[in-house]
Order: sequence, then structure tokens, then C-alpha cells
Amino acid sequence: MAIVINGSGTITGVSPGGLPDGSVDSDTLATGIDATKLADGSVTSTELQYINTLSSNAQTQISAAGPTDIKVSACLTSDSSNITGDGTGYNVAGTWTEITDTGADFASGTFTAPETGTYLITGCCYLTELSSSHSESFFRMNTSNRSYLLWRGKCSDTTRSHSGHFAFSYACIADMDTSDTAYLHAAIYGSTKVCDMQGSGNVNASNSMQVALLA
Repeated sequence: MAIVINGSGTITGVSPGGLPDGSVDSDTLATGIDATKLADGSVTSTELQYINTLSSNAQTQISAAGPTDIKVSACLTSDSSNITGDGTGYNVAGTWTEITDTGADFASGTFTAPETGTYLITGCCYLTELSSSHSESFFRMNTSNRSYLLWRGKCSDTTRSHSGHFAFSYACIADMDTSDTAYLHAAIYGSTKVCDMQGSGNVNASNSMQVALLA
């Protein structure tokens, strides 16, 4: 039978297997073209179907989505006693009260990055039981890629100490890869190991840590 293209746009005279090499069968005509027949064949029909719910250009929607919602806010629940004072370095751990932890990425004073990105890390470091014999203090934020110096100076700094208490706020922007960790490190020098990390389960009177993914 001759193949005829009608004025209405329909084609007659074509039957399954009737094309030159017989490559088109009834199933192909019934189900449409498989996605692997398109472009270089690397995209499957299932993958192609993923775009079904997009409402506009895919890249436009991806760009507008912004960074993943990763936020942490936590504070030390109770005092960590006698952790430094003689120069001993202490990685702040213990039990923490979580106010916000959108991805369950924080535990025992350590934040673990769920994805690669740039993170803002802020908080307050609060020590007690310092004596006049304690001299230098040293604090840093340790991450898997590098350490960030937060404070180094005399414990007697009158802008930060009062009646054996020593506190300051800190902030750093850290580049972190997936599964990298971040935690506060503290060391006090000059006397005996009697200094405590203050914890009360309340952010206005405890060591605290907040983390947010910037980009």
C-alpha cells in the first residue's frame, strides 16, 4: 500500500514493521519513543519523567532555591568542670540543649556538615572559676579544613572578666566539606586545672554555638 499524507495531516499506508528495516513494531507505536532514543541515549525514560512537575525552566528554579535550610542553635546543658587552667587543651563536648537543629547535624558540642558549603559559626564562650594566677587564654574553632583563632589574651582583661568569670562572643565563616566537623577548643594557662565551662541550658548564661549554611 502506498504511503499517503492527507491534507488533514494524517498518514495512511504505514503499518508496524512496514518501514525499511522493520525496526518499528506495534509496541513502539503504542508506547511512544523511549528516551534512550533521544540525544546520546544516556537519559532514561524514568529520568526524563522527573521533570514532569517543573513549572518553568529547570535552571531558573534551581538557582532560585538558594542554600539548603541548615540551622543549629544549642547551649551547654550543665558545667564541664576542671577542664583547663594548667595549659590543658579542651575540646568542648558534654551534653548540650538543642534549641534548633534542622538536620540533626549537632551532637555533644560538635557540628557535622551535611553538605559542602560555606558556614557561619557563632556563639559565646563562657568560663568560670578563674583565679588571679591564671594568665593567658586561648580559644579557637577547630574544623576539618582548618582552625580559626577566636581569642588569645590575658584572662584579666577587664572587658571580658568579672569575679572569676571570663566570657566573649565569637564568629567565623568556615568552608566545610560533607562530613567535616566543627567544635570549640579552649585552653587556660598559668595555674591549676580548676576552670569550668559554664552550662545552664540557657543561651544567656552558657557556652553556646550557632551554625547556618550561607552558600
